[in-house]
Amino acid sequence: GFDKMLHAFAFVVLAAIPLYAIPDRKAAVLVALSVAPYGYLLEFLQQSVPGRKFSPEDLIANNLGALLGLAIGAVFRIKTKYFSDSGEKQ
Repeated sequence: GFDKMLHAFAFVVLAAIPLYAIPDRKAAVLVALSVAPYGYLLEFLQQSVPGRKFSPEDLIANNLGALLGLAIGAVFRIKTKYFSDSGEKQ
């Protein structure tokens, strides 16, 4: 339970930050979208660590976190691009 929540939270952060921090939209989206394959790669490489194995549950948590992070990052990007601090459209 808690381990899966940590996986999801980490991938929310990894996917949301590029959309908020990278000014170039295409680059930001590419970096954010690369988070899901990165999660798969980490799970796959985990097999080479003694005592560890590939976990489909972790992979699902990673991908759900990445999807949520993409949504959150997109909302923040739109909000900061189109609205000022006072809430009025620029």
